[in-house]
Amino acid sequence: MKKLLLVSLCFLMLSITQVFAQNRTVTGTVTAKDDGLPIPGVTVRVKGATGGVVTNSAGKYSITAPAGASLQFSFIGYNAQAVAPKGNVLNVSLEPASTALGEVVVTGALGVKKEAKELGYSVATVTTKELTQAKVTDVATGLAGKVSGLQVNLTDNGVDPQVRIVLRGNRSITGNNEPLLVIDGVPIEDPNYLNALNPEDIESTTILKGAAAAGIYGSKASNGVLIITTKHGSKVAPSITVSNTTYLQELSYLPKLQTRFGGYGGEGGSYVNANGTVNPVGYENEAYGPAFDGRQLLIALSPIFAADGTTVTGYDSLYTPYTYKKNATRDFYRTGLQNQLSASYSAGTDHGTFYLGAQDVSTNGIVPDDHSRRDNLTIAGSQDYGNFHADYKVTYDQNNVNTYGNSYNQATTSGGLQSAGVFSGRPLFFEVLNTPPDIPLQDFKDPTSQYGNPNSYYSAYSTNPYWTIANSRDKRNTYNLLGTLNLSYKISPWLSIADRIGVTQTTEQYKYTRAGITFAPWAIADPQGAGNVASSQGYLAPAEYDATYFEQRLNNDLYATFNKKFGDISVNALAGFNMDQSYQRMIQLQGDALQFPGDYNIGSVLGVPDYGEASYTQRGYAFYEQATVGYKDFIYLTGTNRDEWNSVLDPAHNHFEYPSVSASYIFTNNINALKDNKILSYGKLTAAYSKVANINIGGTGGNPYGAYSLINPFVPPSGYPFGSIGGYSQSTLYLNPDIQPEKTSEWEFGTELGFLDSRISLKADYYQSKTSNESLTADVSAATGFTQKLVNVGLVTNTGEEFDLNVIAIKSRSVTWNVGVNYSHYHNIINQLPGGEVEINQGFGDGVSGGIYAIQGQSYPVIKTTDWLRDPATGKVIVDPTTGRPTIDPTEKVYGNTSPTQMLGLTSSVSYKNFTLSVVVDYRGGDEVLNANGANLNFEGIGYQSAENGRQRFIYPNSVVLQGGQYVNNTSVAVNNGGNIQGNGFWPDVYGNGIGSIYVTSAAFWKLREASLTYDVPKSFLTKMPFIKKASLSLIGRNLLMFTPKSNIFSDPEFSDAGNGNAVGATSDAQMPPTRFYGANLTVAF
Repeated sequence: MKKLLLVSLCFLMLSITQVFAQNRTVTGTVTAKDDGLPIPGVTVRVKGATGGVVTNSAGKYSITAPAGASLQFSFIGYNAQAVAPKGNVLNVSLEPASTALGEVVVTGALGVKKEAKELGYSVATVTTKELTQAKVTDVATGLAGKVSGLQVNLTDNGVDPQVRIVLRGNRSITGNNEPLLVIDGVPIEDPNYLNALNPEDIESTTILKGAAAAGIYGSKASNGVLIITTKHGSKVAPSITVSNTTYLQELSYLPKLQTRFGGYGGEGGSYVNANGTVNPVGYENEAYGPAFDGRQLLIALSPIFAADGTTVTGYDSLYTPYTYKKNATRDFYRTGLQNQLSASYSAGTDHGTFYLGAQDVSTNGIVPDDHSRRDNLTIAGSQDYGNFHADYKVTYDQNNVNTYGNSYNQATTSGGLQSAGVFSGRPLFFEVLNTPPDIPLQDFKDPTSQYGNPNSYYSAYSTNPYWTIANSRDKRNTYNLLGTLNLSYKISPWLSIADRIGVTQTTEQYKYTRAGITFAPWAIADPQGAGNVASSQGYLAPAEYDATYFEQRLNNDLYATFNKKFGDISVNALAGFNMDQSYQRMIQLQGDALQFPGDYNIGSVLGVPDYGEASYTQRGYAFYEQATVGYKDFIYLTGTNRDEWNSVLDPAHNHFEYPSVSASYIFTNNINALKDNKILSYGKLTAAYSKVANINIGGTGGNPYGAYSLINPFVPPSGYPFGSIGGYSQSTLYLNPDIQPEKTSEWEFGTELGFLDSRISLKADYYQSKTSNESLTADVSAATGFTQKLVNVGLVTNTGEEFDLNVIAIKSRSVTWNVGVNYSHYHNIINQLPGGEVEINQGFGDGVSGGIYAIQGQSYPVIKTTDWLRDPATGKVIVDPTTGRPTIDPTEKVYGNTSPTQMLGLTSSVSYKNFTLSVVVDYRGGDEVLNANGANLNFEGIGYQSAENGRQRFIYPNSVVLQGGQYVNNTSVAVNNGGNIQGNGFWPDVYGNGIGSIYVTSAAFWKLREASLTYDVPKSFLTKMPFIKKASLSLIGRNLLMFTPKSNIFSDPEFSDAGNGNAVGATSDAQMPPTRFYGANLTVAF
């Protein structure tokens, strides 16, 4: 028996030894295939077995497995993978899974995450990769063309470009139409704050398009919401990412200019020959001279002084061949250089995360000496302590801008240059364009040189643009601080409470300066008899403008969330309290005549400086609720409500509610025949209704909130204070204490479909909104002591359709091709407007009559301007039977909508092995633009139109003349003076004298917004440098191509004189010309 027991024990030990000999410990790291970063929380188990292990924060694991067994790796959002280890080390890369449409998680109001299937309204999400593929320096630019219903306009160019953002069109006639910006749960009313964010710090961007989606944010969100979620670190091994982008910027588009004729402006005497032809005039900035013939032309004088240094004994003369100087205008602008350096550090543990990001953007613009520098620093993180969670973020941004100011010339001020301020004069683009094509502009680039200085500059009437660059500067320093702290506690698995505090603070410092000029006696003597600036003005006083602006916004949300299932019913709810306060203060000083050249100090001003100070405070608080009830994962009903009180309104009207209701029906989860269908893999129907309001009683006198706009103030009239005597008068606008918010009600219907396991997805939405109670001014009897009154009137209706199509066209081991199409069709109309119309701007630039208007029965906004008198029967232009010239009809007419009715975005991303090519194409159409700079170009004889007929007499096209009491086709009466011989020329007097209709063109365009070609360095190459986790090299470009209708020979129709205001649809020479960017990026992750 003992022998048998001993033999059995030996056999057992041998068996155990054999089992251990067959098992082994396998270790490794699990990373993501798309970015190469480790993935924490991946489940690793032996295939066919239960249990397993989970990767740590560095993506590492260790597991015991039998020899020959396969390991199964699985993680949410990634395709599961089974691999048989060939040794004791197995590293695995997981590929991101194609998420089912309804399972996509989006960021909703207050930063609460929700599954897309629950949403009964339209929401769009732009990933960090999509946002930064062209390495944009500001977030708004990265959104253009990528989301239906979202219109991003670059309103002007330069080293600090400004944008205007609109979602689903214009609702308010005079109020704000831009969406609310929410950064990590903190509302910010100024969308231009996007320029203060580093795009590389952003985790995701969510666009809440409709009022039902945004209503919980209250009146500030009546135009939709852009929700920015920034990075807070991740629970992975520490990583450092460094990215450098270098862009070259070059001029892309100029107005079409004539190239055949040089300087002449209607001079008589020796400049007119006996046969009626003219001779070129070298000192003219108008270009109505004879055709180029190569003669030597005197264009500038420089004095020769006697030994005493003051007596002029003669002049040195500057001659130039009377020929077209090719690209002289284009070559004024240099190739700009922009460098963007970003670095970030991300780390985390199982209980917390940390993120540090920094960015430096340095830009040297296409205008010499224009530059800006923006520096951004972000610190963020999170920490978990049991059921307690905290996350925080602090961002500091500093932007220093130094750009050109205004020039001087005879149009500087009617009172003379002695009292002209920095805001007088002409814009730089005007001075550059209005240079005759025979002038070698770059020869005058030194404004202190013999012929470049103000006394000797060729033009008797305008400013050397190089002088403007050197002596007229606009400097602005902006400092932004954003801080957030979010504290939450999970009371139970289904109930949490949270408090979020946010503060944003902006400080801006302005200093605009322009040097003075004491013109030389010899220049004042005007040796060429031109009537030059020096002789008519004599002296330009140095001037400056100083201002300091400060704004602080405080926001606090205390709210609770509830998320629980009761059998087949799920309930997701939140309720909370919000308090916000905004404070703004501005102080400005302006001195139009300083005593000492180069000493820009208001203390040295002659006389009393212009000055002003204003401060405003606005406070609001609200209670809000939201609840979503779902049944069996196929139908969801959501209701929201917000009760809000705002301090800027009268107590009788300062409380209002924002209710909304929405529903989502996922019919593919309900209809058995459609479940697990491979053709129609997902289908959802949505419907929503909401009411929101927009407080619009500000906008006058720089008042940003409408604070203190219920009581009629007394203000200093023009000319006061007069010495030590003060004076006040009452405003002529009656500020109505009964004014109420503008109110918008909106319906929205939509569908979302997925085909072929979501390789094809389609979203379609229809919406209609009606905005009533528009805040407008109405005329009242002067007997009341006022001329206007602020009232609630009017009705604006917006309707639109939006489509988003995304297709995975190709998906194989080596090739992936994703294609996206987004299309928006938009229409609005002003149904009611007492008085019939409201002018939104105060006329166009460059002397063009009319303006941008809101008119009953029309879309909003529209162009209203002058046209020629026309034959009522045929519509043809009536011309004078003697001069052949048309006459301006004094009754202004409507010339089309200035907001696009159709927008199309095309995106494509093709990946082949380690290469990825991405492009974004943007189309807009259905709108018009008034190109006011065309009038000035024709007045000066620089524009292409002014030379189309060779400066000869011609019969005005499609014209009629009055004969025998009726209008007949004009076949014989040509315009007199087709050039500008001795003045009174057709082009300056007719095309440059108030007419507007001929400068209205289609605003349609196609743009290649973005293009990038990225090469991801193979991991096999990086094994030689184990400290580098990932590296990529990209060739990138922005705004590379633009196509416009042939009729638009003037400017980029996307630009706007109104900046981010409502009066869009007009361009002028007050703007910069458009540019394109192209460059390269290198990104390395450690």
